[in-house]
Amino acid sequence: MANWTRTAAIAVSALWLGGCQTLYEELPGGTSGTPVATPTPSGPGTSVTPTPTPGSTPAPTATPTPAATPTPAPQTSTGCRLPPGTGSGESCPYLSPSFLKDVDDAINRVVTKQPQLFILNEQRGAGGYYVRDGDAFHLAVVRELEAAGLCAKFDGEEIAVKDSNAANDQYDIHLSSGHIRRGDGTYRSTCRPAWF
Repeated sequence: MANWTRTAAIAVSALWLGGCQTLYEELPGGTSGTPVATPTPSGPGTSVTPTPTPGSTPAPTATPTPAATPTPAPQTSTGCRLPPGTGSGESCPYLSPSFLKDVDDAINRVVTKQPQLFILNEQRGAGGYYVRDGDAFHLAVVRELEAAGLCAKFDGEEIAVKDSNAANDQYDIHLSSGHIRRGDGTYRSTCRPAWF
């Protein structure tokens, strides 16, 4: 009994003098991925390197799709708002032009909007550019006249223009050389009543 008392006294003294110290140990057969406590060094001159923890990769951010740029609608003609004229197109004397300025302005707008229809560095007279495609040129001028509120029609040779069925003017805007015809020479005749 004395031995036991003496051994207990030594153990208590060792605990009292040495202080408490926590011991960590790895258990045999530990589960993979279970963290195991390890002693942390402390005191002057020691440093701790943090153990990286598995992190999640950030999800990629979605790049917004740019909005589609709307394509402008092609310019369409308004068409003639008048019924067909009753004329035969046979009685069309040379009088005086009623739409000469309108025709010239329409030609200018076509040159500005569709320069690909012309060879701009080849011309006869002011604004008398060479026309690459005669049919496209005539039809573009008709559309411009209609957009301006007039009735117009290409008959295969001349452009007929009217704003009522009382009469229409005839204009020849294309020279046989392939160039634009300009000025007073474009007016050809006036048909009474309008034939279209």
